[in-house]
Amino acid sequence: MTATHNPLSPHVPQTTGDARPSALNDSKLRAAMERLLAGQPLHTDGRLNIKILAEEAGLSRQQVYRSPLRAEFDEHVQR
Repeated sequence: MTATHNPLSPHVPQTTGDARPSALNDSKLRAAMERLLAGQPLHTDGRLNIKILAEEAGLSRQQVYRSPLRAEFDEHVQR
């Protein structure tokens, strides 16, 4: 995480490169994966594919494809 000067508020540093959004996305994906694999979807029809996983997690497909959890999901689906 890199702090830079924030011209709008000199007392609050502006951050760049923070890893928290991807950790939050992975948390959402993990919860969505668990629901889908258990057959208990909340927001979708429960089909096991990337599009539905993204919808269930409230993320874009691009965010799912970037996550290391995608490989884990694919592994479970192929069984």
